[in-house]
Amino acid sequence: MKKFYLIITCILFSGTFFTQIFSDNFDSYTVGQGLVSQNPTDWDTWTPSTPNEDVLISNANSASPSNALYFSSDLPNGGPEDIILRYASVYTSGTFTLDMNILVESGKGAYFNMQETWVVAQVWAIDCFMLDNGTLELSSGGVTYLTSNYPTGTWFNLRMEIDLTANNWELFIDNSSKGSFSNTTNSIGILDFYPTNSAANGGNDISGFYVDDVSYDHTPDSNLCLDPTRLDFSNITNNSADISWISTET
Repeated sequence: MKKFYLIITCILFSGTFFTQIFSDNFDSYTVGQGLVSQNPTDWDTWTPSTPNEDVLISNANSASPSNALYFSSDLPNGGPEDIILRYASVYTSGTFTLDMNILVESGKGAYFNMQETWVVAQVWAIDCFMLDNGTLELSSGGVTYLTSNYPTGTWFNLRMEIDLTANNWELFIDNSSKGSFSNTTNSIGILDFYPTNSAANGGNDISGFYVDDVSYDHTPDSNLCLDPTRLDFSNITNNSADISWISTET
């Protein structure tokens, strides 16, 4: 009976693996007001309590009715809008999926990054540059991992599926894989949106893009659930149990 309970517990635990952890379509917010000012629980500005870094809710264009975020800048270094989403945990194993819809205005660029921990400006895990010429580049620490194209002037879906256990990062545009790579920084804790299209990165210094339907989920490493075939139940009696793990190491 104890073996039965153990297996059921494992199954119930694994059943939570595929629950979507976070999603925001921005439709519940007031248009023309800041995202962080309306939802400081999930979102934050790069510099805490800095209103000019907040991004306004827009209904001018959206992937799903009726609101989205709109970022724009014509400053060489971008900004001042700069918002972050701290993930529910700092993930270092298992499979993490980030999903969003993006529209980059024609002749402009877009940018977001993910960082290693919950502390901003500590370590960048990945930079995603979307240039005005339709080129998308994933890089980190000056190393370019993947270069692809994205559709300009129209909505598209961007998804990143990251197997942190195997260190395999894969990019999907409209459900089509654009390639995968290993990353020297294999940990993620923050998502950051910032309007920039710097000439130093091949852009024209003009950024303008919409973001909608942001979500992420995480599937823990399956090794966290013990394999019941490797458990020794030989010492179970009616009143007590001494269950041990059968090691396969030599």
